[in-house]
Amino acid sequence: MKETRPKQVTLIPLLLVCGNHTKEDIVGVWKPEMEKAGYQANVRMQGLGEQPAIRKLYMEHIEALLK
Repeated sequence: MKETRPKQVTLIPLLLVCGNHTKEDIVGVWKPEMEKAGYQANVRMQGLGEQPAIRKLYMEHIEALLK
């Protein structure tokens, strides 16, 4: 990031479900660190399980296992 030096970053939790852990670690720690480093930091408070493509992938794997 230092080489390309974007002005804005979006922090996306790579967790199936977002909860207190996300709020405490990403919003409470990572976002302030990014802002302190000079970036405009945004947080997407959405777990991977809320993404339709990820849910579809999980369902395909489950269906394949049940055959």
